[in-house]
Amino acid sequence: MSDSNDRRLLDALWVTHILDVIVRGSTVKLQFILETTGNDIDVSKVSTKCGLFGLYLAASQGHTHIVQLLLEYGADVNQRTMDGYTALHAACQRNHNKSMRLLLDSHANVDAAGPNNAHAIHFATQYGHHELVELLIQFGAKLNVKVDDTGLTPLMIASQLGLVEIVTLLVLSGADLDAEDVIGNTALHFAARVGNHNIAYILLAAGADAYILNMEDDNPIDLAIYHGHTNVVCILEKIFEPASEEVYTSGTKTFYRNQIIAKNRRKYARFHALDCILEENLSFRDRTLVEIF
Repeated sequence: MSDSNDRRLLDALWVTHILDVIVRGSTVKLQFILETTGNDIDVSKVSTKCGLFGLYLAASQGHTHIVQLLLEYGADVNQRTMDGYTALHAACQRNHNKSMRLLLDSHANVDAAGPNNAHAIHFATQYGHHELVELLIQFGAKLNVKVDDTGLTPLMIASQLGLVEIVTLLVLSGADLDAEDVIGNTALHFAARVGNHNIAYILLAAGADAYILNMEDDNPIDLAIYHGHTNVVCILEKIFEPASEEVYTSGTKTFYRNQIIAKNRRKYARFHALDCILEENLSFRDRTLVEIF
């Protein structure tokens, strides 16, 4: 075997050993290696065959002391894997608060775009990491950035997943309530479709537009009706005008057919008709949907 081949094999074994130390979180061993090798090792170039570099691995495992050590020895805080992920993305996905704060304090790009233009705030929202979303906002993360293929914003993701705390945080931080995805759905559309009345209420209270139509000509109340979410229907119904009154009475039950008409449409286009059954002395919120047309 030639000297060059020997050298490559030695380097490969050395890199493997360093990566193993990083993944295991052995701070003392890593510090010894870095101190004894001096400037012979470029920590930014220590990576697996698939491009997972040392800082990314340390952040993904939540080894904050290793992250600190690698940064002190010159690791690139914004280095990317072959797939386009940064160490910040890794820490965000795994909910490692301390590692994330350290990376941000070390000037990690809070708005670094990963695959499909997904940002750290998308990952934090998707995995329900409320504290990380708050931290990213504190460091100036863009609130309304959209994922490329779907056009989803963090607020849409949180609304779809029923993450009330994150929705509240994003709303209070100034997220665009009426941003639309690639087919015209807003956060309120998603809340209505999955039947989360708490989120629907928060969005409406903050001023979300309940009349926006998606590309299928549906607004939020259409989706709530179609999917049978009566609690959301009753919330949204309050801002629409009922076009007809009582249909008939049977015993102690009064039946209503409300043909929902959007106030802000020029031609007052009609929505789905629905039957609501009202028990005696029941409040508006206790209406029960009995049939959907």
